[in-house]
Amino acid sequence: MARKCSKCKKTFEDGELTKEGRSYYCNYCYENHVIPNILDWNDLYEYVKEVNNLDKLPISVITLLKKYKSDNNMTFYGQRLTYEFIKEVEQVPDRGENSGNYQLGLLPYYYDKASEFYGNLFKLEEEEELEKQKEINISTYKDKQIEYKKKNLNFDLIWKEDEEDEDK
Repeated sequence: MARKCSKCKKTFEDGELTKEGRSYYCNYCYENHVIPNILDWNDLYEYVKEVNNLDKLPISVITLLKKYKSDNNMTFYGQRLTYEFIKEVEQVPDRGENSGNYQLGLLPYYYDKASEFYGNLFKLEEEEELEKQKEINISTYKDKQIEYKKKNLNFDLIWKEDEEDEDK
């Protein structure tokens, strides 16, 4: 039976599609869109757990993060970077260990500011990488080539001189 990929909308046979939840994806879309999304979610989940010293996240936190993705179009990767920005760059003080929200309610308010911050940071890193490539190219460039001219040498004379020196 032929089905459409949920992402690219092309028609494929069932054997060529992968089911994720209620949706079907072609191999390309699954590898390039679904898997990175799952990895970003896992990264966000683990980061929030680690920063707040939790064994697992409460269902209210999971619901809030997924709501930000669907309602506010905030990617899981963007949420992760924004939360890192709140905790490590801005160092917003926490209300206490058992406040329950873990400052995740601030994500929509800091999202644009964090996006600008990381955009500039990634741009600087890219420029630095380009500078390193230029340095590498400069160091491997040969400035001028030296030409050698052949000389006709008479080795007999040289050997005779060596023999005379050895005799002494």
